[in-house]
Amino acid sequence: MIRTATALLAALTLASCAAPAPEWDDITAASERAWGEGSGWMPFAQGPVSVLAREGGRLRSWLLVPCRGGAAVCADSLSGPAGTVSTTRDHMVVTGLHGRVFHLAPGGDGTLGLPGGAAVPLVWGPADREPGPWISARLGQGAGN
Repeated sequence: MIRTATALLAALTLASCAAPAPEWDDITAASERAWGEGSGWMPFAQGPVSVLAREGGRLRSWLLVPCRGGAAVCADSLSGPAGTVSTTRDHMVVTGLHGRVFHLAPGGDGTLGLPGGAAVPLVWGPADREPGPWISARLGQGAGN
């Protein structure tokens, strides 16, 4: 009986070593997605989103509108230029609009990829809501202020 228990314990130990442990980033991304889905703060969950970011020392804004049945994201309106949208582990990524890459994370933040490869923090929110304290709070995080 002791040999069986020892062999079973050894097998379980080896099996647990073989399975990769989840990375902290994976756990964090999963919890942000779960919170975003539960609260409605997923990109485009409520329709168009307004995006704000500091670029070249100026505050800039963009309106991104889901279009073409959700297969694309358009600039400024349903009939604006269309970009592509894809999903990664951490972000919804919009490319092909305004010469930038929008990495929208659950909860209202993310990064803006600029021409030349630089990236700056961004904030986003549902376009039909009034701007609130989330704008100044999120822009202050990581923006070097």
